[in-house]
Amino acid sequence: MAAATTVMAQNSQQDYLDLHNAARAAVGVGPVTWDNTVAAWAQNYANSRRGDCALVHSPNGRPYGENLFGGGGSGWTARDAVKACTTIMRHTAAVLHFLLVHD
Repeated sequence: MAAATTVMAQNSQQDYLDLHNAARAAVGVGPVTWDNTVAAWAQNYANSRRGDCALVHSPNGRPYGENLFGGGGSGWTARDAVKACTTIMRHTAAVLHFLLVHD
């Protein structure tokens, strides 16, 4: 029996960068670049969560921050992850603005 391989479009390093940088540009923030050290750290942390699949942030004192994304099924793309994260950030910014203006 042959093994099946699924190839997902729009999931390369450049896809993530392009999507993040488009979202950052939309709010006047400069672009980011790929960093292999950060990517390796993130992959190691993701691997450590494989056993329970829990979407929990890495422990305090971590060298980097992270945005967590998960979903059922296998059809998720880089675009889906970035869109979810930027939607949460916009909502958080709107709430903080409201609290500051109305405090």
